Amino acid sequence: MRLNHFKKTAVSIFLGMGMVQFAQAQTANATLSYVGSVTANTCTLQLSDGVRTVNNTNLNVDFGTFSLPTTVAAIGTALGTPKTLTFTARNAANTAACAAPTLTGDRATFNVLLDINAAQIVQPSAGLTYIANGDTNGTNAVLAFARGASIVTTTPLGLTARSGNTTSTLSGTFAAAGGVTLGSTPGTIQLTAQLATRAAAVPTAGNFSASIPLFLVYQ
Repeated sequence: MRLNHFKKTAVSIFLGMGMVQFAQAQTANATLSYVGSVTANTCTLQLSDGVRTVNNTNLNVDFGTFSLPTTVAAIGTALGTPKTLTFTARNAANTAACAAPTLTGDRATFNVLLDINAAQIVQPSAGLTYIANGDTNGTNAVLAFARGASIVTTTPLGLTARSGNTTSTLSGTFAAAGGVTLGSTPGTIQLTAQLATRAAAVPTAGNFSASIPLFLVYQ
């Protein structure tokens, strides 16, 4: 809005000057130039749960069907079997990992943003955040996340909504950068997901569903 204000001011000054006779020509004090470019994506996002692998599209992760425990001692008790997801930065043609050999520092990294809205987040106790069930008639169990291939209940991933989102962003290095922040090989990020209890009580039976858009961010 400041830019628009300055443009209007500059036009007003110009028109005002046009009504005055000057004895000599005036030169501009400064010039404002606009530049920009549009390029095709150089990286795509591949997702794999060890069973299915997709590229730049939706991946349905199935936790299967399992029986409820007879007792639950604490909030965040793990349910069923965890699923480890692998995110890979691939090249635009999806023929190889996306490499950035000429970039250094923060430019050698890529990020995967979990675009979570505030309504999806459940915080049953301090320090624990989970994804709520999107099926309002389903189980009251929640979805927990952990970085890497670790067990969710021991290293839970803090979740924040898309506004000011930092802890819900995962970072990794490109394939040619050497090393990786998260994951087992360069160019990959791993994230483990598992259903868990929302309270220190046996959860209700029912289905669970949740959708989380992902954004691949890189320079």
